Amino acid sequence: MTDHPTRFTTQELREVFDLLIRHIEKRHGSTIEVDADYFWSIQPDEIYNVYDQPTELTIGQLTESLDNIRSVAADPEHAVSYALVWLGDILRATGHKLVS
Repeated sequence: MTDHPTRFTTQELREVFDLLIRHIEKRHGSTIEVDADYFWSIQPDEIYNVYDQPTELTIGQLTESLDNIRSVAADPEHAVSYALVWLGDILRATGHKLVS
């Protein structure tokens, strides 16, 4: 555990995201199928507190997250930072699917 913030740049994220998307397309094609829709979600104030057991699990839905990021893509003027959480849901499921 650290007592200082974890720092990274948007350029680092952009570069690795581009690299990983190209890697996925090369190895798996441009369409990903995930066999699950619902997943466990931990509240933001609990997910990074590793000293206490989470007390409130909720259920997330990949199709809802996907709909949300598609809406952002369709209307970039109304993009919100929280869309990164929805994108994270999709990326996590993709990573789990492609390594299994």
